[in-house]
Amino acid sequence: MERSERILYALLMVLICSLMLIAMILEGPLTVLQNTLRLQTQAARLISDFTLHGVGTAMFNAATVGLLALVLIFHASVSLSGPTISAILTMMGFSFFGNTLLNSIPLILGVWLASKLARKTFGSYSLIALFGTALGPLVTFLMFSTDLPLPLSIPLGIVAGLAAGFILPAVAGSMLQLHQGYNLYNVGFSCGFIGLFASNLLIAAGKMEPLAITWSEEFSLPLFLVIPMFSLLLRLCFRSVLNRYPATGNGNGGLWNTSR
Repeated sequence: MERSERILYALLMVLICSLMLIAMILEGPLTVLQNTLRLQTQAARLISDFTLHGVGTAMFNAATVGLLALVLIFHASVSLSGPTISAILTMMGFSFFGNTLLNSIPLILGVWLASKLARKTFGSYSLIALFGTALGPLVTFLMFSTDLPLPLSIPLGIVAGLAAGFILPAVAGSMLQLHQGYNLYNVGFSCGFIGLFASNLLIAAGKMEPLAITWSEEFSLPLFLVIPMFSLLLRLCFRSVLNRYPATGNGNGGLWNTSR
């Protein structure tokens, strides 16, 4: 692993650990853990602001999802670079109003199964898996918001997540032909089509409730400072790294590589 990549790992770990520490300071370790477990059962349809369960709880949830993504990138032997960092931070951002560990894992496993069927490395599908967790609310909605008995709804949510993740690589490939490369967020675009199909099935089955927007309007200084402080840290560190590892190198270990 190149020194520049080790720095990026360290930066993301600083962000993740800082969020966990701030969360425990704000609400206390026991309360944060209890609220985070309770958060796993939220349907999380947009827009469901997780800070309503506590700013610390939302931060801790984002940190756990970010840690999951970071571990996945490491074990998939994919370089931590621009695209993978974007995927990790996107997942963490969604974890303030949708993503949880519970609803992310089935989708990731579904993409993993698709990679095995296609006889490709999971690393080549890793970005699809990470960005594909945008469909996470589908999993928890089916688990906890369909008025079905839990012994039936929980397996249903897991199977739906596995199925959505399984077809996502194929759908994403088809979507490239649809927009001819003019959409920078191809996996998100693909998730939108799958989500639209799933929501229409739920409407037809009479299981889709009217959308209710729950949004906190309270000011939180710790939450307000997270982005500017981390952006400042990234700017300082990237400047140092890019001076030593220019992006115009020979491609054998620069900062922007996507595979080891």
